[in-house]
Amino acid sequence: MWAAHWLVEGLDGDAVVELAGLSGKDSRAVRDLLAVALEEAGVTALTTTQADVKVAFDHIAALHTDGLASWGWVIDVVHESIS
Repeated sequence: MWAAHWLVEGLDGDAVVELAGLSGKDSRAVRDLLAVALEEAGVTALTTTQADVKVAFDHIAALHTDGLASWGWVIDVVHESIS
């Protein structure tokens, strides 16, 4: 789906076009094309550490939006994790 959006935005390349044409059911084909398509679209892939931090912060944000964590707790946890 990302590749289709990139095409609409004019960020095209062979891998982006091919990726946009996949149904997504063949996860191996998607995986094989994704890195090249990201590069063609000018998107820098996250490092493993960056991806881990994003997952953790997304979870913290979801706890807050679901009413399971206060702003104060969120600020304390984020501050503690980056200190």
